[in-house]
Amino acid sequence: MAAVVEGHTEDVQVVELAKYVVSKKKQKDSSFPTTLYEECQRDAAAWRAEKAADTRSKHIKTAVGRLMEHSDIFLESNVDREVEGCINILFTLCVKLDPSLATTLRDKVASSTERALLRLRMLNNFFNYYPHTSIERFHTVIIICDLAKKSNRVDIIAPKMEQIENLLSTSGWDLTQKRRFYQVTIDLLKTQHKSECESFVMKYLQTFQGCPPDQLELAATETTALVVSKISSPSVFEMDDIMHLDVVKHLASSTNPAQSGLLGLLKVFVSGSYSDFVSLADGIKPVFDTHGISRQVCEEKMRLLQLAQLASSRPTLSLRDVAQGIAVPDSEVENWLLRGVGAHVITCKINQANNTVALQTLITRSFGPEDWNNLSKDLKMWRNSLAGLLQVVKTASQQS
Repeated sequence: MAAVVEGHTEDVQVVELAKYVVSKKKQKDSSFPTTLYEECQRDAAAWRAEKAADTRSKHIKTAVGRLMEHSDIFLESNVDREVEGCINILFTLCVKLDPSLATTLRDKVASSTERALLRLRMLNNFFNYYPHTSIERFHTVIIICDLAKKSNRVDIIAPKMEQIENLLSTSGWDLTQKRRFYQVTIDLLKTQHKSECESFVMKYLQTFQGCPPDQLELAATETTALVVSKISSPSVFEMDDIMHLDVVKHLASSTNPAQSGLLGLLKVFVSGSYSDFVSLADGIKPVFDTHGISRQVCEEKMRLLQLAQLASSRPTLSLRDVAQGIAVPDSEVENWLLRGVGAHVITCKINQANNTVALQTLITRSFGPEDWNNLSKDLKMWRNSLAGLLQVVKTASQQS
């Protein structure tokens, strides 16, 4: 049926949809009248007879209103293609003639998790039917995410959230709606797609840059969760990327020791030593207890970070110096060096004869103004060296 009306004019579409409704209704109740079909035929005839473009659409709008009263029948078919075709045509008519009816139809499609894949596909079609600048695209995405979560179909849309974000950037959404999108996305991805989720957490928190303290409080939950996740993860060693966020800095102003202490702990992981951690940890028990952070995991992680710090200070150290630096017995130092290598924090080469170790760090705990200056100098030196090499090649080619 859908193939019959797709691509046809609006008058043909409403008449064929009405014919479909009457046919389905009569299959359930043979006494169902053909009134709807006859009324839509009259509406279509009036549309064709009307010459004024600004008034003729009212006739099709009336017919669409009649069809919407029976829209449930389109969702009852067991043939997905039939359902999708009819609903898509009706929706395009609604968008063009009466956006409020389009909203009603969209909500009806999203009202159940039954045949969720079909419903998600139709909602995706609705998103594409709206003009690129329509804010209704934003509302449709929120509805899609809600249905995907309720129907356990997150995997279908999770890989597309970044693409959806780019599409929404042209829809005229405001800051509140942008934050709402990020919150919904975070909630959608946080269980099974943690790496993708963190990317959206960062984007969400970046929307608060330059905001006053009362607004920074709005992101307290997400900020705390991000900091705790960074600290607690045994495999995350570089955390400098969140230190610049205003919402993270705002933790320092909290009157709750569990919050202000969390920032202090983060700073130690970014630039402190193992001894700094031990000194701090003894006084921030509420931080560990409140946020469920394992002190043992933190101690192990700080020892590995201390290895990286030692590697940055001197290329070769005695095993005794390394053991003292990470506060372990001499007998355990080689094991910790191997753990550092396994965690991709350092590379090392042990000289058993001299009881020394050559260390090289594989991570950058923080990257500040001095680091940028050094990088700039290195790049300038490299550029000058390359220019000299090119001149040598040019001279040699001229002489030959």
